[in-house]
This record gives sequence, structure tokens and C-alpha cells, in this order.
Amino acid sequence: LAADLKWDMTTVENLYSLAIVQRRDIYSVRDLNQSHLPMLRSIRDKSLAAIKDKFGVPSSLIRVYLHYQPAYYHLHIHFAHMRYMVGAPHIGKSIALSDVIQNIELCGDYYQKMSLTYYIKDGHAL
Repeated sequence: LAADLKWDMTTVENLYSLAIVQRRDIYSVRDLNQSHLPMLRSIRDKSLAAIKDKFGVPSSLIRVYLHYQPAYYHLHIHFAHMRYMVGAPHIGKSIALSDVIQNIELCGDYYQKMSLTYYIKDGHAL
């Protein structure tokens, strides 16, 4: 878990951190399946505990999400204070980690099978 450059590490309401997965073979949510559930739960649980211990922010005030499509293709998970809006998740761009876990529990290869809607900005190369 590392503080994002957007966060000054002092204003708790602006808390914004990333958990960057050590494995280099997981690029995005599309690569996740049932074999990754223990890793995802561990990242969630350990990161939320570290945020609580270090900054006193309970998990109920932390958004935990992934972007699709991501800014860079190495799986990373965002942890942001509910009051922080700069890196806040946007409809059509973010997926809550709790939803990712639940979807994979329901269907082990959910993200290989399902269509995912996402939005791009005007003027994007696509």
C-alpha cells in the first residue's frame, strides 16, 4: 500500500492510496478469476487495517475500487477517503472491489465472460 502522489499524507479527508499487486501477470480486472480471491481479500483486509492503524480512518469511510479501463496495465487497487473527490470513482470507469470479489464468487471466470461498459472522454483516440 503506497500513498498516491495526489495525497499530502497529512489531510486524512484527502487520503488516497494504491495497492499495487506484485504479480506482473495480472494487468486488469479482466485477468482476475477464482484463483485470485485469496489475494484480493488479503489486499482489502490488510490495506484497510493499515489505514485504520496508521491514520485512524475506519473502513466504512474508505472507497476501495479498480478502474476499467485502467490508467496503466498492472493490477492496482485504489483506497480513497469518502470525502476525497479528485480520484473518486466515476460511473462507467470504476468497479468496487467488493463487487469484483462477489462477481468472481458467483462465477469464477466472470470477468473473462462479461461485457463491461466504460466511458472515454471526448476526443479520445478510440
